[in-house]
Amino acid sequence: MCLLSLSLTGCRNPTETATVPEAADIESARAEVLDFLYSISGRQTLSGQHNREPNSEPARWTQFIEAQTGRVPA
Repeated sequence: MCLLSLSLTGCRNPTETATVPEAADIESARAEVLDFLYSISGRQTLSGQHNREPNSEPARWTQFIEAQTGRVPA
């Protein structure tokens, strides 16, 4: 099983200062993600769940999907 997590903010402590990646790093990461997605096309499925609402319980919907399907969304 392969887990791919795409996020604009990443997983960081809210008190940490965010760093801005270099444009070349962004393009390289974008190319890697696209290459991965093309490589699994027609063979594997990715699913995801936006889980920020409500903010008091941010993992609510991820946990719901896992309870229903037995699998954690990518």
